[in-house]
Amino acid sequence: MKKIICIFILSLVNGQTQYSAVNSFFSSTSLSLGGAGYLSSNLLSLKNNPAVENDERLITTSIINYKNGISSQSFGVNFFFRGGNVSSSLKNISYGTFDKYDENKILKGTYQSSENWFTMLFSKDVKNLPLKVGVRYEHLFSQLEDYFFQVPFISIGGKLYISNINMDIGISVHEININIHQSNSMINPDIAFSTVKKLKHLPLELYIDLIVDKKLKFNEVFFGGIFNLKQNMQLYIGSSSRKLIQNNNSKFFNTIFGASGVGINYSKDLTSINIGSYMYGTGYLISGLQINIKF
Repeated sequence: MKKIICIFILSLVNGQTQYSAVNSFFSSTSLSLGGAGYLSSNLLSLKNNPAVENDERLITTSIINYKNGISSQSFGVNFFFRGGNVSSSLKNISYGTFDKYDENKILKGTYQSSENWFTMLFSKDVKNLPLKVGVRYEHLFSQLEDYFFQVPFISIGGKLYISNINMDIGISVHEININIHQSNSMINPDIAFSTVKKLKHLPLELYIDLIVDKKLKFNEVFFGGIFNLKQNMQLYIGSSSRKLIQNNNSKFFNTIFGASGVGINYSKDLTSINIGSYMYGTGYLISGLQINIKF
C-alpha cells in the first residue's frame, strides 16, 4: 500500500513529463505561493532565480509533510563573500521503507527510497547597472530501490530592476545537465520568465512566472502574492496552470482550489516562521513548516 502511495505522490508532484525530484517542494514558502515566486529570496527552492539575493546572513530549515511517511527536509545557509551572496543547501525527500520480495514472493528484507540534493549558489550585482546575475550548482543523488544515479546540474539567471515602475524582471534557465558523459532525458532544462512588483495602492507583492521548455514551448504559468497584513505578519497565496493538468473533474471544489497554496509568515526579531499548505488538483493536501534565523 505504501508503495502505491509513493507512486501516487510521484505522479502528483510531476504535473509535467519532468522527473519528479525537480518539481518536489522543499520549502514551505514556495509551497504557500503554489510554486510561484521565482524572484523571491528563497535559498531552499530549486526553482528560484539564482540571481535573487538574500540581504541578510541567514540559516533556514524546512519540512514538507506529504503524509503516509513521505516527507522532505531541507537546510540552508546564506552569507556574504567578496561583494556577493553565497548560499548552500542540503535537501532530502524520503519515500519511506518498503518490503523487498523475490520472484517467489518470499520476503528478502527491506529497502529505502529517497532523493537528495546538494546546492551551492553565488550571485552578485553588475557594477553600475540595476542588474544582478547568479549561478547555482545542483547535484542530485537518487536511490529508488536498487536503482541509483547521480546527476550534476547548473542553473543560471539574471534579474533587472526597473525603477520607474518599481518592478523586477528576470530570466533563468534551470537544471542544465553538465555531465558531458551522461545525458538524462528524464530531466530537461526549462526557462523561466519572471516578474515581481510591489503594488502602489495595495500592501501586495505580486509574482508571475512563465515557464517554457528549451524550444520555447509553453509549459506552465504560476501566479502568487504576498500580502502584508501587519508589520510582522504576511499572507502567502498562489496557484498555477497545473490545476488544469492535475484536475480529474471529480469535484467542483478541487477544480477551483486545486494546484493552489496558502500560508502565513510571522516574523519577530531575528526569526521568521512560515506555515503553509498546498492542495493538488485531485484534492490531495500537503503541509509545510519553514524557520529562518538571521545571524
